[in-house]
Amino acid sequence: QADLEVAEMSAITANQVFEEISADPSMRGIAEAILAEILAEKGSTERALMIARGAHARIGGQEPIQTHAQRLILASLARVELSAGESVSAREHFEQALAIPAVDFAADHDLVEQLTLELQALGGADAS
Repeated sequence: QADLEVAEMSAITANQVFEEISADPSMRGIAEAILAEILAEKGSTERALMIARGAHARIGGQEPIQTHAQRLILASLARVELSAGESVSAREHFEQALAIPAVDFAADHDLVEQLTLELQALGGADAS
């Protein structure tokens, strides 16, 4: 529990720093997505859902979000929804994350593999 509290405070601090330096929407969205997952793990599901949905709203915003950041944000939203018992929405967001074109970036390849496994665990029809 102490580790989660430290992680939450770190994510909150990162968001504050991003605000001060006028970080781009991709960085902010990733920070919000990470914070949402931490909160969900701590059991603050309602708060986690609000933050994850806020991060997700950045994807459709006026400023562009990097492809890898979009995948991370969708993945986090799906995980938070899953922790809230919203498996249908979670499956949809896992599928959306996997539908994003791949980026030639090792972390993105790893994330695609991880999301594929998570979708398969949900029994996703498109998981192959």
